[in-house]
Amino acid sequence: MKKILFCSLFILSTLLAKADGNIMFEQANALYHSKNYDSAAKLYTQLAMNGYNSDDLYYNMGNAFYKAQKTGWAVWAYRKSMLIHCTPYARDNYLLAKKQIANPLLIQQEIFFLRWWQSLYKLFSVNVWAIISLLSFVFFLVLFYLQVIQKKRFPLFIKYTFLSIFVTAFFLMFVRYYAEVNYYEAVVITNTTFKPAQSSQTEMIPEGSEVKILSKNPDGKKDKILIKLSDLREGWIAKKSIKRL
Repeated sequence: MKKILFCSLFILSTLLAKADGNIMFEQANALYHSKNYDSAAKLYTQLAMNGYNSDDLYYNMGNAFYKAQKTGWAVWAYRKSMLIHCTPYARDNYLLAKKQIANPLLIQQEIFFLRWWQSLYKLFSVNVWAIISLLSFVFFLVLFYLQVIQKKRFPLFIKYTFLSIFVTAFFLMFVRYYAEVNYYEAVVITNTTFKPAQSSQTEMIPEGSEVKILSKNPDGKKDKILIKLSDLREGWIAKKSIKRL
């Protein structure tokens, strides 16, 4: 009886929280349509802080920040929306927001083999690489069993193909996991100064610029954080001036 009561209360609280979130979302939409963009953006942000996570939420948030002329926050919100579900309208508005960046940084491509390597392990998520690894290992074991126990004949290359896929997928799974755990992307949400690692001179970085976080402890207590710019320069920037994706 207690378990049934507990489950009922849990389901009821979940439904009430979801209903409350839907009400806040509609209120934010109403504020946006009434051109009260700052208030709409704050309400969308509050929803995200409360744990609501959807591409529509971040897309609407990006629109509100864009209308409020907060380019950095708009770029961040559009990127968050695209990470969940990359829709054409989110991508178009993201590119439109990027055009509003004053004095944008140059984009320098990584060396070709680094680009190739990154595109390879980013081809699938950690979970997908894990599934590929598991399935290929199961197929290998099945073929091994049929060959050794059942005395079935199979070309050797079939068995070793599955073994190779298992090893490769297993390795790429850990590479992808390591990259996600140790390297973060972020967006500059307010104009700030950047101090290159190899120079004492500083320069202004415009809001909306996208950077990579290199610091091993980005949530630490230090005010500065090590980042890499789109032009591949590394240096220090104020932690409060960026927002992690």
